Amino acid sequence: MKHTKLLVVVLLVALFACLAVTAMADDPCAHLYMKEESYTAPTCLGEGVQVLRCTNPDCDYVLVRTIPALGHSFPDTPTTTIPATCAKAGRYEYKCNRCDHVKKIDIPATGNHIYDDVLDAGIAPTCVANGMGPTYGCIYCGKKMADPVVIPPLGHNFKGQEYVVIRPATCAVDGLIGRKCTRCDYYDDIQNVGKGNHDAGWYTYKKDTATAGAGYTLAYKAPTCTTPGCTAVYQCSICGSTRGGEQIAALGHLLNGVAWTVKTPATCATDGILERKCARVGCGASVETQNVGKLSTHDANYQNYNANKEQTTSGTNGVILPARKADCTTNGCYAVVQCAICGKTIGGGVWAASGHKVAAWTTTEPKCTEDGKSVGTCSNCHKEVTVKLPAYGHSATWSVVEWPTASKLGRSELKCARCGEVLGVQYFSKNADAPTGTVNTGVSTSTTPTSVSGKKAAEHEASASTVVKTTTSSKTSTAKSTTKTSTAKTSTSSTKAAAAPATTETKTVATVAAVVAAPAALAENQAQLVADKHLYVVKNVAGEEIVLTVNVVDGKITVEANLAEGESLVLYANADAVEAPTAENTLVLTANEAVELPEAFANAILAVVKTESLPAAVAAK
Repeated sequence: MKHTKLLVVVLLVALFACLAVTAMADDPCAHLYMKEESYTAPTCLGEGVQVLRCTNPDCDYVLVRTIPALGHSFPDTPTTTIPATCAKAGRYEYKCNRCDHVKKIDIPATGNHIYDDVLDAGIAPTCVANGMGPTYGCIYCGKKMADPVVIPPLGHNFKGQEYVVIRPATCAVDGLIGRKCTRCDYYDDIQNVGKGNHDAGWYTYKKDTATAGAGYTLAYKAPTCTTPGCTAVYQCSICGSTRGGEQIAALGHLLNGVAWTVKTPATCATDGILERKCARVGCGASVETQNVGKLSTHDANYQNYNANKEQTTSGTNGVILPARKADCTTNGCYAVVQCAICGKTIGGGVWAASGHKVAAWTTTEPKCTEDGKSVGTCSNCHKEVTVKLPAYGHSATWSVVEWPTASKLGRSELKCARCGEVLGVQYFSKNADAPTGTVNTGVSTSTTPTSVSGKKAAEHEASASTVVKTTTSSKTSTAKSTTKTSTAKTSTSSTKAAAAPATTETKTVATVAAVVAAPAALAENQAQLVADKHLYVVKNVAGEEIVLTVNVVDGKITVEANLAEGESLVLYANADAVEAPTAENTLVLTANEAVELPEAFANAILAVVKTESLPAAVAAK
């Protein structure tokens, strides 16, 4: 290696000398003094580069020199050796001293196996079975060596052996002795020595042992009055034989001198029971019983009912339903008390209302058409109490105000004697009878006035007009109605027609009826509609009873009703409208909504009908 470096230096010096001589020959400047500007060292496989500049300040000469590659430098001994085996080639590896290049030289496979790997340790021979020697394999390729060597059996060895116990003699099995091979568990010359005894506990058996264990499989059980006992059971741990377990008879109950005691006290619901219990210690069972019958009295709360019948809270004194106090107008009820023993109850009677107590009344007297009332304050509840005094009703009599003449009709008035109101006016001719009679609206005993004579009516038909106000009676209430009559206008040779007086109309109050059957039955169900609420229990089309609440206020009608699906509330103008309903004489109401009451419906009929039965024009309205 040292010689190689020296050779490189000599070559570089010679090269520089040649370059210097050449430069001197061609260039006036000798360039003897070169300054190195850069240097790249050569490698094993790559050239180096040196750049030199002339040191003469007047010379710009630059010399670039190429330095040859050095080549690899390998050591004399391998860096790494991979040995060759019997089946696989080896290799020498030399790494360059200057770089990472590695030179590889193969080593041929040897072909020689080395059987040092134990594949199977083999089997040692026994007294009766062959053995087997170890099995070897090549440590490199694993090739198996020849089949292992078979080692013959050793045979038993009884030399110098004494007889030993093979199986101890017990109470269950015979004992055995024999000589044992020194190499195995084989016995030779086996001899029977007979059976032995049970274990030690068998001979120290105690029949009254109270707990199991230590050889006792069943503990002693003492007899009771009703249950037999038994002695302890012992089991030999060697052979499993048992001894003991004899039954001990039950003792029976002990009742001598035992007194009767109360088992269940007698109540009003159940019989009492007496009993006698066994006096033997640890028993105490009830052996004999006898019935003593029920008691005739209930618990204290039941017997003291009168003291707490007005109690208003439940849960005390046996009260299961508290009392509800009566007031002036509403009945209450007394408390209900229950016997805690048998459950029988007492009480719950009616606590009668006391009624209002008014010391002084303020009275507004009734009139013919207006109710009166008496008002006072109850001293118990301090509420205002009002007692309605029904209106008297009119008591009117027909009287002649103006007698007729040959040229003028007479006039008669139906005038109330109480209030002076003129209820009706009738005109009559000179030859006709004046109307007579008294009309009492309060008792519905009015007498219908006499009408104009048929013979004379023709003479005054055009000039006479009669307006009569009458009151009719119905089953449920009285309704006011107006009747208009007139005579036809005619002329004769002897009588001059007179001008008809002005007609006075009185607006009637609407009436209502619930349709139950045919229209002919409506009159029986008619009822007056006034500015107040009226309840009607009627039957609908399905025959079920429903409640209608009717209210007429300020010319509007409201009907509160709970209608079923498919039912409608209909207001008919009159009975004819029931037979032939149209959009003009029929009004379909909406329950619970106020509807303006047309004048044509002054004597209306209210009905609950099937919606599908209404004509299309009515249903649409």
